[in-house]
Amino acid sequence: MSKLIISNNKKIVQRVKEHSIENGFEKYTALSYSNCNIVSFKKLNIDNENFVKFENNDFVATAGTLIYKKKNKDKIAPRL
Repeated sequence: MSKLIISNNKKIVQRVKEHSIENGFEKYTALSYSNCNIVSFKKLNIDNENFVKFENNDFVATAGTLIYKKKNKDKIAPRL
């Protein structure tokens, strides 16, 4: 199970992030982007990637397994 939190309310995102960490979701990526706060948590029992940021500052954040079995992000992005 993974989690993806997106909101323009920074306090709510912080509260949900802290609660999620307390419940075992310790690996995550957090980003504030154009008045949008995003936290993408990795799955608890599987080493996967739920967040990719590119050199031009574009990014992809998912809840689920978009980037599967460590496939190269440069090969995945053109398929999106």
